[in-house]
Amino acid sequence: WSEWVDPITTREGIAEYDLDAPRGARIVRLERARINGQDLTILPFRLVEPGMAGADSRDLQTLRFNALPAAGSLVEVEASLALLDSATGIPDHLFERYADALADGAVSLIKGIGGYEFSDPAGAIERDGKFQAAINKHMVRAWKSNTRNTPRQRPTWC
Repeated sequence: WSEWVDPITTREGIAEYDLDAPRGARIVRLERARINGQDLTILPFRLVEPGMAGADSRDLQTLRFNALPAAGSLVEVEASLALLDSATGIPDHLFERYADALADGAVSLIKGIGGYEFSDPAGAIERDGKFQAAINKHMVRAWKSNTRNTPRQRPTWC
């Protein structure tokens, strides 16, 4: 999912700023940025040359300006996010979209634990099938109509 991370207010003589991802998430891509409401170019850090306008990020945890911005400028960054393995929850809008698939995956894992009265290998296989079908459905939705714009690659799920 993507959202605008906490805005940054620039300071005199500082070119690099921390990007704060929401709790339980990590930044996987910078989508776009604005400085004082104007679009800011996000450059691939490998292609940055001295004097180029814009900003880049080498580690997706910091934003570095190629030219010092004016002090007091407001910088907004929209980033694609992914959950950390240690996350204890997911945002409501994701839960609403994927609740049934998540439930099928969780029930599959629980029923697949052997040696307990709740164990049910056949039920685990059935629920895992539903979970995998939901993953496939959402992968198709995510990649539909993007083949000309996005390099083809195999999506991965955590």
